[in-house]
Amino acid sequence: MYSLHPARILPLLLLLAAPAAAQRAPEPEPDEESGTVIEFSGFFVEEAYNQERGMLQQIARVTAVRHGSWGGRYSQEWPVFDERRQLELAALVNGEDGLAGLGAELRFLLAGGEDAVFTLSPGVEAAWERDGEWEIELMVPASVRLFEGLVASTNAAFSVHPEDGGTSWQVGQGLIWRAHPRLNFLLEGVYSHGESVLEGADEEDEGFIVSPGVQVAFPLGEDAQLVPGIAFPVGAGPSSGQRAVMFYLSLEHPFGRRR
Repeated sequence: MYSLHPARILPLLLLLAAPAAAQRAPEPEPDEESGTVIEFSGFFVEEAYNQERGMLQQIARVTAVRHGSWGGRYSQEWPVFDERRQLELAALVNGEDGLAGLGAELRFLLAGGEDAVFTLSPGVEAAWERDGEWEIELMVPASVRLFEGLVASTNAAFSVHPEDGGTSWQVGQGLIWRAHPRLNFLLEGVYSHGESVLEGADEEDEGFIVSPGVQVAFPLGEDAQLVPGIAFPVGAGPSSGQRAVMFYLSLEHPFGRRR
């Protein structure tokens, strides 16, 4: 019988990207009417691009699971002086507890950047959960511009609970195609062991989802954009039969004085 293994959902991303790591990708063509170009931003698989100096991104995600509950995450991504460091502050909510946790993540740009072919930004997150437990997560997001308008992102994460020594991990692969300067199509796959991929799901041990989605950008004046999106994750393997819908909303805008 065919079985899913996390290694099968990881592409040869690093092998393909290594020779091109020092190159620069072509700049995307802006929308003729507004000048807006939608960012590459995944639903489940985090991309490796940090926020630029003077730009703040606020993101709200709400996931409703069929025959389950719902969960949500609100986050803010702040550049720390410039794009080499990024601070993310997050709040988790769900249908049973309301506020379910708080988190803070610091990410460092080790290679590449916004326009580079290959970008690598490992990070560490500390999260407090409603039951009083803490979680420390190490993550390694990597993104590759395969072609103009097509980005592949891979993310591997490992978490530990200091109180009881419990661990969990997940690996994910995402493809984002900018079909239009203001339109993204996404296809993501995530395997998780130790906790559910989906907020609000009943399964706790492991799961695998495949999720198609779409994002649309609406300009809000100079350098600001509102991006609603929707995704339809479907369970496979140990999560077979699981269905959900994710609603996504991102607001990116300047703050302070940009230089």
